[in-house]
Amino acid sequence: MGPLQKLLGKLATLDLEKAEALNDVFASDVTAISAGSMHLLSFGDERRRHLCVVGKALEEVTEAEKLANADEIVLSASCWELCEKHRLRTRHIEGKTAVKVMSMNQMTQSECQDILGKLPPKFFFTRNEYAVRPALFLNPDTDMWDILSYTPEAVLRKLEERVPPDFLCELRPVTVLFLHLNFDTKGIVSFRSVLNNVNTMMQDIICPHKGEVNKVFLFDKGCTFLCVFGLPGVKLPEESVHALQSAFQIFNSCSKIIGKIGTVSVSVTSGMVFCGLIGHPLRHEYTVIGQKVNLAARMMMTYSGLVTCDTTTYANSRLPTYYFKKLPERKMKGFKHPHTVYQYVGITTKSIFGMGLTMKMPDNASLLAFLANHGIIYNGISQLGLLLRLCPIPNSCAPAACLLAEWHEK
Repeated sequence: MGPLQKLLGKLATLDLEKAEALNDVFASDVTAISAGSMHLLSFGDERRRHLCVVGKALEEVTEAEKLANADEIVLSASCWELCEKHRLRTRHIEGKTAVKVMSMNQMTQSECQDILGKLPPKFFFTRNEYAVRPALFLNPDTDMWDILSYTPEAVLRKLEERVPPDFLCELRPVTVLFLHLNFDTKGIVSFRSVLNNVNTMMQDIICPHKGEVNKVFLFDKGCTFLCVFGLPGVKLPEESVHALQSAFQIFNSCSKIIGKIGTVSVSVTSGMVFCGLIGHPLRHEYTVIGQKVNLAARMMMTYSGLVTCDTTTYANSRLPTYYFKKLPERKMKGFKHPHTVYQYVGITTKSIFGMGLTMKMPDNASLLAFLANHGIIYNGISQLGLLLRLCPIPNSCAPAACLLAEWHEK
């Protein structure tokens, strides 16, 4: 084994020690580690851009994570090959190349410093007592507007208000939307083009509803978008209705984009989550974490090919029960007990009027929420014309309300 391979092995072992320390702090977490070459992929438009990594190492760590239970660390075959095996006690997983780490002999502080000291300057240097990579610091010629396009809008709003970073963190009630596109990325000639089309479509749909794309994950079998409604400065009434209608539109649009090569799954949950900066002071991100985020992620994978929501979103929407279909309870990873999950079948002319109409129902979540609040869609078509004339319709709902009135007259 050459000097470079030995150094990589020591670094892999050092990363494993960090993972073990994290599992001691977050007792119910699982950790998977892989190693190898990856590629950086940038996509998006002037409204928001994203950076993602793709490659074999990402595929391997995704598979390793599926094999890990709570409080366990799983190493992919490539990572295990690099590790200093004399420090680790492992157990092979039947039928798999990955291994589970049972225990390890940790490095001393001097051994860690010796490893870091052997790294070339282009990969590592010390600044303010922190071990950092040169890539974390901007080149003087960097276009700041290009950097800001990768920054979440919630953070930009706080920066404009000169809010200190410590005040960006809070517990906040939000609605979380996960979109998963399941298709073989290797079979797509222009994977970046597909991502750009999906990102543009999502921005067009969720922006009017004050939703924001928080992050994007890429896998060997497609990609996942995490969207959030109700972040600081953009909280709307009837948030659950906005999120559900956005989810339904996204599902239909994505089905047209990848319908012949894969499946689309969307999940929506509502509740209290942590919103704020996660990570090291020199390298952190603004995101949301919490049980409701985890639940949405598990629902998305467990109920594939559907638009689903949890009981909180179902109750908060205050929409009639026939807009939803209760799904069979299934065991989801990370949750001891099954959760009640509903399929959102969409706001259609048939569900509102109880009959088929030739004209398409306008996509206006605000009007639907208003009608639900006044009992219009509960009482049927016989009272629709009267209530549309007696109830004060908000200006934002006026065009759709006029069209509804025309339908009633016919």
